[in-house]
Amino acid sequence: MASDVPVVPDPAERPKGEPAARGLRHERIEAENRELRAMADHLFATQEEERRMVARGLHNGAGQSITAIRMAAHAALHETDPDRRREELEDILAQADAALHQVRTICARMRPPPLDALGLEAALRWHAEAACVAAGCALELRIDPLPRRPGPSVEQTGFRIVQEALANALRHARADRVSLALRVEDDRCVLEVVDNGRGFDPLVTVGPGLVAMRERARSAGGRMDIASAPGRGTRVLASLPCR
Repeated sequence: MASDVPVVPDPAERPKGEPAARGLRHERIEAENRELRAMADHLFATQEEERRMVARGLHNGAGQSITAIRMAAHAALHETDPDRRREELEDILAQADAALHQVRTICARMRPPPLDALGLEAALRWHAEAACVAAGCALELRIDPLPRRPGPSVEQTGFRIVQEALANALRHARADRVSLALRVEDDRCVLEVVDNGRGFDPLVTVGPGLVAMRERARSAGGRMDIASAPGRGTRVLASLPCR
């Protein structure tokens, strides 16, 4: 009978390192939970900001243009002078062109057209040049042609990581010089963003944006590393499968 009874080891005889190991596992789980909560908060805030941006763009831009078109069309319906009617119709065309441009601008912010039409290389070049020109920042580009076009998820992930890294460099780190590189190493798409901004301590500052970038890379089968120090700029390196 005694052989069927499970033996519970005496706590005093347990390895001394066992409580410490449990403590380390608990700390690791807590850290991962904090990262997940931070990432969820960041994604929610990003979605809300995108919704606000779309709402502002439609209301202040396209919405006002459509209102002006409606008023001009109503006036043209009751205009008897042919020359005056022609002027009002030309004004309607101009307002329609403006509304179309505003809608296209909103769509480009949500998902850049070059990413679908021309691929990752063109989309990265297009976005980096536009962002750095707007911020008055010097840009160095080293974008190698890829041997084949990656899948949509890899392209989307790579673009969003670079987009976030550039936003951090220009908005938060206040860099005035940025370099962006895309190359292939061992059948992996390697993306590198380096800035000369204020830098930070990655062991102390783990913002939700950085967590989201790392999780994006992981979900696409890749990884992302960050090297930075206060006053020494930041280097973001992402490696994604070229599939």
